[in-house]
Parts: sequence; C-alpha cells; structure tokens
Amino acid sequence: KPQTMENALIGARTMLRWAESAKWIRQAPRKPPFRVPPSDIRPVTQQQYDLVLAAAAATDEPVRFPVLLELLWETGMRPGEAFGIPHHHLHVDGQGRAFIQLREHGEHTLKTTHSHRDVPVSPELMHRLAELEEQEDGTLFGVPWVDRTYHYWRHRLQLTIASIGVKEFTLGAFRHTRSTRLFNSGVPIHIYRRMMGHSAKTALEHYAAVSTGDLWDAFEQASDEDVEAA
Repeated sequence: KPQTMENALIGARTMLRWAESAKWIRQAPRKPPFRVPPSDIRPVTQQQYDLVLAAAAATDEPVRFPVLLELLWETGMRPGEAFGIPHHHLHVDGQGRAFIQLREHGEHTLKTTHSHRDVPVSPELMHRLAELEEQEDGTLFGVPWVDRTYHYWRHRLQLTIASIGVKEFTLGAFRHTRSTRLFNSGVPIHIYRRMMGHSAKTALEHYAAVSTGDLWDAFEQASDEDVEAA
C-alpha cells in the first residue's frame, strides 16, 4: 500500500543518514536526496462514511466503534491520538464550546511537538465521548488485552467495510479526508496547522488532496478573472 511504502522508504533514509553520521559509510551516495512523494490516498466520501457508521453498530463493538469513527471523521486527528484520550482531556469552556485536549497521558506520547493542541468537537460528539467508560489503561479507546490497539480497530473497520461492500480504506484516511475538506473550505494555513497538529510543509505535501476537478475549477476561476481584468 502507498502508506506502507512511504514508511519503509522513510525508515531506509533514516538508517542511511545514521550510518553516514556514524562513519559506517565513508562516502555519501551520489544519487539525489530522497524525497517522500505525496500520498495518493483518496478521501472518504460522505456516502461511504454514512454506510460504515450505520454498519458499525452491528459489530462486536457497538458502542465504542461508532463513536471512534465519528471522532476521526469530525476531527481528523491521528488514530493514535484518539486511542490515548482519557476522560480528563474532555473539556467544555464557559461558552459551551467543546474541546479535546491532546496532551501526554501515561504511556501515550504524541507524535510531534505540533501535536499538543485543543481540538474542537460538536456538543453531540462530546456527550457520546463523556458517556464512554475508561478502559484499564485509563483511555476511552484503548485495548489493553491486545498487542496493538491500532490493529484491533483497523481489523474491525476492514470487517465492517467488507460486510457492506464499501471500497477499502484505513483509519488514517479519515485524517486525509478532514484535511482536504478544511483546505477546500478556505481555512487559513495557520489555523489549519493548529487544528491538525502538523507543520505547513507536511500539510501541503501530504494531506492536501487535489483532484483533477480542483485543478479545472482553479483554471476556470483564473480565466474568469483574466477576462474581468481585460
């Protein structure tokens, strides 16, 4: 899969740089420096999301699974960030606005320094999150009895998708979808960065999905402006 290949290439590049710094390799390779290509993960459509959300209630996780899907769809946070949310990170301010405070918690560590942020959520989703019981590890979506929480939820997503005939996608596709929707709505980049928790370069190169329709719309808009100026 594209994301797996990207991760493998990033790991190879990191090991190569470490070997160079440790003087295991006396001469650097003459090839151009490697760059991770933009991801070609397609955003999840509203129709796909609605079908999967409706089918999630029929799985062996009828309570937490639908709420997790809603959370990833609405916020676009990383799956690992969602898995580490405890009750005391749910917050409602004096004006009734709901936020999830993404902070370090126990053994859960955030990916980058940009990841420490407050993520706005709807009051309805906040109510459903508040009703969930904390697990043995103190989180809402943790699965202490398995090796990796991500594999547990990914397996249930794939089973649900297969049962209703929806085109396959991963938990991480929700983040790409939210990023694309934010960009298309014209959210300023400095606000976007705070909401999604990554650098501007990562946002523009990896998460801003662009379709041929977007390119054509931009072409027509620029053409119309040229005509008006003339």
